Amino acid sequence: MNFIQLSNKKILFTVSIALVMFVLIYATFSNKQAYYGYSPMTDIFAWIASNTFYSTIYKVRAQNISNEAAALVFKSNNISDSNEHTGNAIALPVLVYHTVENGSESLNLQRDAFEDQLFALKKAGWETITLKEFQAFMRGTMTLPERSFLLTFDDGTKNSYHPVTPLLRVLDYTGVSFILPKHSIGTESHYYLSDHEIDTMLESGIWEIGSHGMDVHEYQPTDSKDTYEAPLVNYIWLENEGRTETREEYLERINMDLLSAREALEDRFDVVVSSFAYPFGEYGRPTDSNQNAIPGAVMVAERIYETSFYQWRRGGEFSFNYQKDESRSHLYKRIEPDAQWSGEELVQRLESGLAKTLPYESPRRDDEGWLRNWGKVSFANSVITLKAEDFGTGGTIFLDGSGHWENYTVTARLQSPTNTGFSLLARFKDDNNLAMCNFNRDFVHIEQTISGKQRVIEGVRDGGPYVPQGTFEAQAVVNGRTISCAINGEVLVTSRFLDPQLSVGGVGIKTWSPEIGLASVVIEKFTVEKN
Repeated sequence: MNFIQLSNKKILFTVSIALVMFVLIYATFSNKQAYYGYSPMTDIFAWIASNTFYSTIYKVRAQNISNEAAALVFKSNNISDSNEHTGNAIALPVLVYHTVENGSESLNLQRDAFEDQLFALKKAGWETITLKEFQAFMRGTMTLPERSFLLTFDDGTKNSYHPVTPLLRVLDYTGVSFILPKHSIGTESHYYLSDHEIDTMLESGIWEIGSHGMDVHEYQPTDSKDTYEAPLVNYIWLENEGRTETREEYLERINMDLLSAREALEDRFDVVVSSFAYPFGEYGRPTDSNQNAIPGAVMVAERIYETSFYQWRRGGEFSFNYQKDESRSHLYKRIEPDAQWSGEELVQRLESGLAKTLPYESPRRDDEGWLRNWGKVSFANSVITLKAEDFGTGGTIFLDGSGHWENYTVTARLQSPTNTGFSLLARFKDDNNLAMCNFNRDFVHIEQTISGKQRVIEGVRDGGPYVPQGTFEAQAVVNGRTISCAINGEVLVTSRFLDPQLSVGGVGIKTWSPEIGLASVVIEKFTVEKN
């Protein structure tokens, strides 16, 4: 009798499992288009199995993070000298990913690596915001807590949605997917999201969408020699006419492309599409791989979209987007996490970009936010050494997180072992917009660069040499439109005509020499004090 009872229980259990599987399979087939579009059934079952498996793990890890956070709150409430930072954000980072799955695509991030990065962000107190919140913050109409960030995904692929959504749901995160309507609306793609999947995506409350353009995501020929470049930032070759398009034709083409993409998305999904992500992350600035890029896309994009995003290249500009930066009122940068970064490394990089407070002193460690623009830099023996590459003429570093500083005094205790010139950077926005005190053996100049155009606004040449031997102190002092340059406490030159566009900005240091491989400077101490 016991054997019969046991067998009955086994039968009941097996039937129950079978019934559940039947319901899941039936639901999958009956809702296939809404949830999975035209994906092959092998992919669908793989996503269901992996998402079911990972969701269980995610919930456990998320609960552990919640428990740790609760313990930290309890601890901080019982320690009067808590260092917990609870201020408002001054600048915001934006992250961009492409596909997230175990595969070999060049822009693919392994699922475990993606999971590690997002859990690390959550554990460190980083929280996502919506696109609307990002836009309101940048307009200056909304305050957001520090460690807020916008999470975005390019191309609108299935592997940027199906493996990602369960993790976003568990972490209470949101995301923005930049869609290619040419591949997603009215198509039966196995790679890109279908319009039915995007319907389900928008209904989840987790996702928003933006535009990634219509045809500008596909490389096109730019000459008769079959040279292919990104068509958004290059004149394309008109094969039938045997010539390159004119600037007027280029502007008309990209205007039609960006406008038709927005209209297609708005008409199909009944949402406002106010944001655009530049294909390949480029908006027309010259790059190593594309020196002839055409800077017309920004002008067109800002007429069609409220915000547009490009990829940040380490060096040359801050990693975060500063609130109400008039020089970037429409154009915003995104950080693309490296596939090899651990979650801890991603957190470290974002923490280094957080807005820094005054007074400030360096060097303290090598991960505090110094970004190299060019040259070689090392952090060792409590000093920063900046020098030219073996075949270069100089080097520049600047301090990430200092872009909001206004009136301050930079003091650098340093040596110039090769007796070459150096500059203290002030009101630095990017390498095309900054002021500097340029110290050379034969002169001291106050220089400013606006939109890439550099000029000397004040200088002195009598009384050199101006770069002392051994250890000495150099200063750059900015107050309003006034900037002064000093060596060992002696003011050498002052100007009261700093460009109003440089009303705020960060700090850095540069070394330069016309002789190849010679320039170097050793920074023993670097301090910035509020005036």
